[in-house]
Amino acid sequence: MGSSGSVFGWSRALGPTGGLAAPRRGIVQKDIEVRGSAAGTTELWDAVPDLLARIDSDRWTLVQVNSAWWRHTGWRPEDLQGRLLTEVVHPSERAALGQVLQDLAQGCVPPRQHLTVARRDGSYGAVEARMRRAESGAIVFSARDAAGRDARFTRTGELVRRLRSAVEMSGIGVWEYETESGRIHWDAHTRAIIGVGPSDELSVDQVVQLYAPEARPVVRRSVERCVSEREPFDLEVPFDGRSERRRWVRVVGRAVTDGAGVRRLIGTFQDVTAHKELERELRASRLAAEQMATAKDHFLATMSHEIRTPMSGVLGMLDMLLETELSPTQHERAITARNSARDLLDILNDILDHTKLENRELELEIIDFDIESLVDGVIQLSSGRAVEKNVAIGYTVDAGVPTWVRGDPTRLRQVLLNLVGNAVKFTEEGTVSVDVTHEAGFLWMRVVDSGVGLSSEQQGRLFQRFSQADSSVHRRYGGSGLGLSICRQLVELMGGEVGVESEVGVGSTFWFFVRASQGRPPERGTSSDSPEASVSLPPLRVLAAEDNRVNQMVLKNLLDKAGHQVSVVANGVEAVEQATAGSFDLVLMDVQMPEMDGIEATRKIRDLPTAAARVPIVALTAHAMKGDREVYLAHGMDDYATKPLVGADLFAAMARAMATRSAGADPKALAAGRAQA
Repeated sequence: MGSSGSVFGWSRALGPTGGLAAPRRGIVQKDIEVRGSAAGTTELWDAVPDLLARIDSDRWTLVQVNSAWWRHTGWRPEDLQGRLLTEVVHPSERAALGQVLQDLAQGCVPPRQHLTVARRDGSYGAVEARMRRAESGAIVFSARDAAGRDARFTRTGELVRRLRSAVEMSGIGVWEYETESGRIHWDAHTRAIIGVGPSDELSVDQVVQLYAPEARPVVRRSVERCVSEREPFDLEVPFDGRSERRRWVRVVGRAVTDGAGVRRLIGTFQDVTAHKELERELRASRLAAEQMATAKDHFLATMSHEIRTPMSGVLGMLDMLLETELSPTQHERAITARNSARDLLDILNDILDHTKLENRELELEIIDFDIESLVDGVIQLSSGRAVEKNVAIGYTVDAGVPTWVRGDPTRLRQVLLNLVGNAVKFTEEGTVSVDVTHEAGFLWMRVVDSGVGLSSEQQGRLFQRFSQADSSVHRRYGGSGLGLSICRQLVELMGGEVGVESEVGVGSTFWFFVRASQGRPPERGTSSDSPEASVSLPPLRVLAAEDNRVNQMVLKNLLDKAGHQVSVVANGVEAVEQATAGSFDLVLMDVQMPEMDGIEATRKIRDLPTAAARVPIVALTAHAMKGDREVYLAHGMDDYATKPLVGADLFAAMARAMATRSAGADPKALAAGRAQA
């Protein structure tokens, strides 16, 4: 051991009896050869990361050490073999270590020892050591690097501190309930919420009493079920605690079990008063928003009625005026007045449609229709203004377009009519044409004009709400700025897109496509579902209930011209009296009338014990909001027509109502079924 260094520079050590004894190397070397003969044992011995040594129990010499000594101390196994165990520790620890070895020889089991082991470079390293006697009688020494252990403890402590900080910042406390002893343990945060001190101990019953009276049964049942049935709980309940202010808390718990059953409950405790107050504010805000939406809908419905009622009279009287003999100047002025009234009605319809789309209340009606008839109808409606401006207007339908397609013809016509109307409006001279194609289940339409055209900037904002190309366009051509925005929303609702290509001074091409699969023509002998289909009715005896005198005149004129015999009344009371006394084929019932409205009058007619209870009733209404039709049908009416009254629409509603009654449907049962639906 001449190379052992200054640590091992002395040659005598404490022997078994406390005296000095010299190491006996020959015996040690022989023992090593015997015990290390199995290669597998040596490999396993060296694989252990801790310091291991086999010590002769009589001489306290190191018989065998593993390679971990070299890694931790720098001493090779051959440097240590034969040395006394007391030689490899700090001099101040040798006497105490000798006493431990003596106790071990007498059969005592020593506790863990904290030692400092000598390194080859002259330094010392702290270890935590254990010693025991093996069956062979040898002493087995094992030691673990205390510095690594302390580092692990340090890291564990840091993690605990971080976890504690995270819990504190989250505002969530923790608790534990021992089911056998009944003791409850809280952390500081939970105690602060409850209002108890560090030394206060409360029973479960006392804790339950801290909750608001209405919450106590819920909390008690939840704890009992968690103990008896291991059912976890998560409650948000009002909590009084020991403060004067009521709060809301969230208490979460679950059972911890072992072989003997539920030993304890653990959980969290959190003050959620601020969260509940925010929820209350959000509910109040939502309620206020719903009330505002309801008020807006009510306002729009009222304005719709108030504007449509006089508009019905204006348009009706202008139509009647144009049927009389007028001078050219008078005829021109009457035409201008009618067109202006229709423009005003278009603006009203735009506002209502925009509201329906914004509230997602507009629903599509998917039916089979004749696409060429639809396009032709739009061109015919737009041709009057085109002729006045000397603008040529027409359309082409590609040979690949099916005659019948399936979609919503009403909304499709609305989009096309808006685009064609704009094209005519913005074209001072030249042409407006509509091209129709069909590709892969999509119906394409292009409206091409030779009008003023649009710049790139104007095109960018064209489909926005309340947007005109610019202020000069608004001054020159007018409009609400809603039409193209509504077109975009309608096209998207029908599964398509809309766009524009334009050049200033050259013209514009507005294009759009919508989903429209191939449809089927109506069966032979049935009327077409197309809105363009004409309606044929036999002369009927009609009772018309309408409170507005101008609209009475318009309605009577429409019916007289169609060959019907008309009796007019001004309110619901008179309508019930006339329906009871007379024999009518059909009743036209204004919904909003003085003394008795149309819905109440309809109910009374349906309750009559005579055949008059089964008379077809068509609602006449200036309301045009979602749900109106369903309300009227649920109250026993058979169909409805919207003001301003258009002859074709009115006669179509009358025909549908007559068809319903001719089918033998019981009006009360039909109304009840509609109300349930």
